[in-house]
Amino acid sequence: MYERRNYLHMAYHESGEGGASPRESINLDGISSESQVSLRELRESDIDSIARIVQKTWFSAMDSPVPVSPDGEERDGRAPVPDQAQNESQARRKFYAAKYDFLWYLSRCTHSVVAEADGKPLGIVLADIYSSHESGVQALKGQDTIFADYDTWIRTAVPDGNKYAEAIRQDDAGTHELSDPVKTHTEAEIVLFIVDGSMRGQGLGKALWLSMLETLDRHKVRRYFLYTDTECNYMFYEYRGLLRVAEKINAKGPMGEPLDKFIYLGSPTESLSDDGQRQ
Repeated sequence: MYERRNYLHMAYHESGEGGASPRESINLDGISSESQVSLRELRESDIDSIARIVQKTWFSAMDSPVPVSPDGEERDGRAPVPDQAQNESQARRKFYAAKYDFLWYLSRCTHSVVAEADGKPLGIVLADIYSSHESGVQALKGQDTIFADYDTWIRTAVPDGNKYAEAIRQDDAGTHELSDPVKTHTEAEIVLFIVDGSMRGQGLGKALWLSMLETLDRHKVRRYFLYTDTECNYMFYEYRGLLRVAEKINAKGPMGEPLDKFIYLGSPTESLSDDGQRQ
């Protein structure tokens, strides 16, 4: 196992098979001196908090409401004021779609690392390590049931819920067409990596990333892959030395938004070694 490096000022150990549990804490520039960040496994109580980060990051522009004044008319040539109830309903639908998106990807993962400060999740990385499938390891116990229940609920109780669910599934199927030829040459996939926007540039993403790489390394993963696109900070992977092995330019996201899609290939051992040389 690689020793924890100074950039983290933190040590963690794996708790069972699902990811990391904290033993110490770290200080980051974006956190007050009274607060500390810890890395740990995903808990069921984190789901809504992570879904809100997903919502802010990827679903903020989804189906933007048409501004409507109370009487439905424009005034003085200015854009009408959005109806409060309409906006609240729209915000709820964005959250429901974001939560579905998160649970959909969680449902196939075996390992997780969550960054937390003051009891609030600030970021997460999820991975699917193929060798863990035989022993039934899950990133979150009962994640398949949690997703199945939510899938049923959103399709039956949320306006346009079935549309959102199918759009997310179809987008993922399109991504698989790009990634499946690469997957056969790997032992793991980084399925989700997201950090709250308020914490970007503070070193939190790097801490999460290298924590998961060490988990992959302990499980003897030689090669892993990940999907990203131009709605994400894909240059992070370029900087970390991953190799772009597939791409689809002028594609569309789950809500029809234009973007470019990329598949990157990496090695935990090489990435950890390279990071040690950067210190």
